Amino acid sequence: MDQLLDSLAQLGGGRSDLTDAVLRLLLPAVFCMVLGLVAVRQWQGARGRADLYATIASLLGRLRQAEAQPAPLLRERSASLAVEGKASQWRDLLTNLAEGVIVTGHADQVLLMNQSAREMLRFTEPESGKSWSLEDYQHLDMRRMNGLPLPFEAWPICRARVGESFANHELLLVHPDGSRSRLLFSGSAVRDKSRKVVLAITLFRHAADPSKTDQQAAQEYISLISHDLRTPLTVMMGQAEWMRRLLSENGQEREAASAASILRNARWMSTMLQDLVESARLEASRQERRKTLTDLLQLISDTAEQLDTPADRERIQVRAPIWVPPVMADPDRIRRVVANLLTNALKYSPPGSPMVMELGRTETEALVSVADQGVGIPADDLPHVFDKYYRGQADKKIEGLGLGLYISRLIVEAHGGRIMVASEPGKGSTFTVSLPLA
Repeated sequence: MDQLLDSLAQLGGGRSDLTDAVLRLLLPAVFCMVLGLVAVRQWQGARGRADLYATIASLLGRLRQAEAQPAPLLRERSASLAVEGKASQWRDLLTNLAEGVIVTGHADQVLLMNQSAREMLRFTEPESGKSWSLEDYQHLDMRRMNGLPLPFEAWPICRARVGESFANHELLLVHPDGSRSRLLFSGSAVRDKSRKVVLAITLFRHAADPSKTDQQAAQEYISLISHDLRTPLTVMMGQAEWMRRLLSENGQEREAASAASILRNARWMSTMLQDLVESARLEASRQERRKTLTDLLQLISDTAEQLDTPADRERIQVRAPIWVPPVMADPDRIRRVVANLLTNALKYSPPGSPMVMELGRTETEALVSVADQGVGIPADDLPHVFDKYYRGQADKKIEGLGLGLYISRLIVEAHGGRIMVASEPGKGSTFTVSLPLA
């Protein structure tokens, strides 16, 4: 509180006993005025911001004038203003706002972080006698909406601290458990007469997704279509397989090849439907996860053994040079990730070329990597390979929707992990999944 009073008093020409007492009463009201800066900026622009500063300066100027009044009158006014009940109500209002509020002062000290801010950022109360600073925020995983990391100097609290004003800046906060929060940030700063920033205010709230209803409708629509198409597709695949075998046994190889083509395309349609449904469920956080202690070496070995053909299985080399402890994971979902990486490696590498699937670890993470000797990925495509529906130039000749790596990223991040890629055109690619150790 004292630090905050010092900062506000700079706007009014210094502190005194009366100014201090009145500021303690009016500080919450001044805060509310300052917090309205974002709305004023949107509605009135620079003129509204100037009016707000003028109002604050006028308030502090009247406090200075009051100090020149006769002592009895000062005591009377001071007594009438120092109503602690009212001040307490204003403080409670700031504390209990549904929006998160963070106020920083000079020397990067955090002067106020209300309950809503602590809950949205998942902060705990500091130890007794200690306060927060901007450094305490650096452990947060703040990202742009495309999933790319946001440099710390571009975070809203840092932008407000250097005097920027902004409104409704949407960002993604990734929590340690893999869950995500979409937050809308607004911020501004209060300056003294020398234009030095003395207070920086950042407000934020959960982003209300205007297309949420449309997304839910689309997800339900996809699920219904998938349900209605799966039955006839299953019949088609069964009949095509039966025809292929019968024609092959009768020596009609040309007709058998046509039946095999029908079977292959029906399986591809089934896979696309499965990808659409699973991506919709993951995006809506409706995919149920049953996490158990999982032996990754056993999981990746079993996944390699389940590849379609013996020739594909023989190309896979599984390596585990060091022992890796189990991880808490949904084995079916992680198996899906590994299968996606193996399938991609088979698609984009020459027939018969070897692939290496290796298990490793760091102090805190288990690592699963899949390396191939394929065509590689151009540098321009690397930042986008995990985006929804993204298909690079090399993908145009290969069947798919561009959902496999996107689904893999969603699954891995839901486990609190990361998925990365390193590639060199003409030499191959290495995809690596990291998962927290149990």
